[in-house]
Amino acid sequence: MFSLTTILTIFKYSGLVLASVSTMWGLTHELSTKDDEGKRHLTRAGRYSIAFVIVGLLMSLNTTALESINKARTDDQARQEKQQAEQSQALKDLTQQQQAEAVEQRRREDSKAILDTAQQASIESSLREQRDTKRAIQQHTTMLKEVSRLLQPINDVKVEAAVLIPRHRWYSSYLQRLDEAVVDYMANPKGSSVSSGIYSQDAFRKGRFIPEVIRIPPASTAYPQLNRECEASHLVTEPQITIYLRKRPFDLRRLKLPGFELYRESDLQLITTGTARLLEYEPNTKRIAAILDLRATVDQESWDSNAKVTSVADLPGSQMFLSVGERGLCASSMPVAQIELPEYDLVQFVMRIGRRQFSIDMKYFERVRDKNRMNYYVITFPDSDELFRRLSESAENLSWYSKR
Repeated sequence: MFSLTTILTIFKYSGLVLASVSTMWGLTHELSTKDDEGKRHLTRAGRYSIAFVIVGLLMSLNTTALESINKARTDDQARQEKQQAEQSQALKDLTQQQQAEAVEQRRREDSKAILDTAQQASIESSLREQRDTKRAIQQHTTMLKEVSRLLQPINDVKVEAAVLIPRHRWYSSYLQRLDEAVVDYMANPKGSSVSSGIYSQDAFRKGRFIPEVIRIPPASTAYPQLNRECEASHLVTEPQITIYLRKRPFDLRRLKLPGFELYRESDLQLITTGTARLLEYEPNTKRIAAILDLRATVDQESWDSNAKVTSVADLPGSQMFLSVGERGLCASSMPVAQIELPEYDLVQFVMRIGRRQFSIDMKYFERVRDKNRMNYYVITFPDSDELFRRLSESAENLSWYSKR
């Protein structure tokens, strides 16, 4: 089938052919005639010649117009094809760029995955090493604690204490005799049969030495005599200190609850007993203190333990209760229910367990009473090994208590 360009070319030359035919037609034929009046009239041949010219002209004009339209359409088509080619090339370039970026992204992701895997493996290895190290340290610490517990057993407790002796009616006769002996000593420091064996700590005042503290040792005649001052001998020279230890401290308000008994809640209970190695008497205040040497050992019946506190290593963070009471009473006709016992004040406390010594100022103890108005001195040991070690070395290193 002919294309539009071929058809236009045929039409273009056909117009020329028609024009040529018209010209040759006019040369070979009579195109017009004259009438009687001299006017010209077209002959049939003239009409054909004009028709050929008009048809040729129309074909030529139409061909030119159609060529312009065809050229414009061709140019537009070429321009569209060029734009499509440019767009196709741009799309191809963009696709290639995206493919390159995708390849680069995959490469980076693969590299990152490899790196992350290596890092994860390194982190897991490090964490595993840390866990192993921590476990080894914990095992080593546990072993050291067990060794420490074995090396520092609580099986022999010694106590040095100073206890204020109240002026109680049970031994009022002895107190009267002691007052007389002190007055005699003050008047005659060299001593007499009444104040034999007494000595003093003197202070220099107003140009002379004045006895500040009178000391009565057991060898002194002013010391209570068991055979004729039984109550004074027991209540003045033999107060005992009961020690209650609890691994985990509890709220002291529980002491006032009905049915609560401290000895049942304690992990270790021991009663230290002994006698006063010295009585101290202050002349100005007539205050009497018993300086006690007490002791308790694991083989005594008064030693009661549930095995939770068996070593010095168990003491950090634990709670200790001290109770001062009488060791016993002499035979008396008074019913036990009517006996009103003295109440002691603990003013100094030093505890020795093996080679460890705990010298604790009494200001760091809390004084509480239970539901039966029993008096207790309570302290909670520091849970820090360093602070506990310092506590067991010297009473001067107790600044941690003031920060509580």
